[in-house]
Amino acid sequence: MSNLPDNDIPENNNIPQNEDKSRQMMPWDLLNPNQPRSTKELQNSRLAICRECEFFNALTVGCKKCGCFMRMKTKLHNATCPVGKW
Repeated sequence: MSNLPDNDIPENNNIPQNEDKSRQMMPWDLLNPNQPRSTKELQNSRLAICRECEFFNALTVGCKKCGCFMRMKTKLHNATCPVGKW
């Protein structure tokens, strides 16, 4: 048990989702309507970069480094490339 009174416990329920930009995006973030989405132009730009990458698997349109399906990952505005290309 904590010796702190209940009113000293910080309330984190009002923190906007994804305020912590360092948090890695997860596949289920696609199901969250509060996660910002990339524009079609940004999605296409990111996917073009991926297609030129040595870690890109053309058969699955996936990344061999992070294991993500890139058509889906590029839709998340706050997602990042595991090797820093975007």
